[in-house]
Amino acid sequence: MRLPIWLSAFGFPGLGQLAQKRWAAGAGFSVGFLIGFFWIMTIAVHNIIEFYSLAFDPAANPEPYPLGAFIAPLLLVIVIYFACLIDVCCAQQRISTKQREDEFLKAHESADS
Repeated sequence: MRLPIWLSAFGFPGLGQLAQKRWAAGAGFSVGFLIGFFWIMTIAVHNIIEFYSLAFDPAANPEPYPLGAFIAPLLLVIVIYFACLIDVCCAQQRISTKQREDEFLKAHESADS
C-alpha cells in the first residue's frame, strides 16, 4: 500500500507518517514544514506591503527584506520535504518487509502442522 508515500509527496509532509500511525514523526515533519512555510509567507507579505505602500505615498522609503532572506526558510522547507519523503519510503519498506515475513511464517506454520 503506497498511500502514505502519496500523502507525503502530494498531500502535505507528515501525512504519510500519520497514516502509518507514526505520530511523533508525522507531527515533527508537519510542524517543521508549517514553520518554514509561515516564515516564507511572513517575508513575502512584508515585501508586498512595502511595495504597495509606494502607491499610497510615492515619497515613502520602503524597506523590504532582501531576496537573500528567502533562502533560509526555503532551504528549511525543501530539506524537510525531502527528509519526509525519504523517511516515509524507508518506513513503508520496513512495514512491507515485516508484513511479508509474517505472511510467510503463517503460511509455513500452517503447512508444518
